[in-house]
Amino acid sequence: MLFVTAAFFLYKKLIVLLMILFFAGITEYITSKNEVAPSFGHVFFLAMMVAKINNVWSAAIILLFAGVLPNLLLGSMDVLKISSYALQLISIVIFSLFSGESFIIPGLLLAVLCYGLTFLIARATGSSMPELIMETLIPLALNFIYFLSFASPFMYVVKNLIQG
Repeated sequence: MLFVTAAFFLYKKLIVLLMILFFAGITEYITSKNEVAPSFGHVFFLAMMVAKINNVWSAAIILLFAGVLPNLLLGSMDVLKISSYALQLISIVIFSLFSGESFIIPGLLLAVLCYGLTFLIARATGSSMPELIMETLIPLALNFIYFLSFASPFMYVVKNLIQG
């Protein structure tokens, strides 16, 4: 028990980031496994928060291992998901350039930009309207909820866990 406590204090940031990665990856895997379930957009939100807490590389790891990997394991990667993850990565890089404490408005604007472009790509590739709704509009609406309701409390809790 003492070893676990000592390891937590020495590697707090790594352990917290791994917990976020595990949560996001498992939920993405479960939702991707059910083909009719909508995308919750939580990987994008969590990667944006990790970019703000740590750095872009950590956010890219979250996006890769919690977003791309579960879809690859399930064989559900298609052109729409590849382009969506690429746009998410670009949005995360842009988001990380914003400094200061105000991150909700830039996060919302980048979510609109990212999912708006994903919607246009989905329309261009001939995706059906239910697929458009499940892959773009629902995650966009959920990201609005995430940013407006959970972003500040999430940042407060995680920063206190890490700095602690």
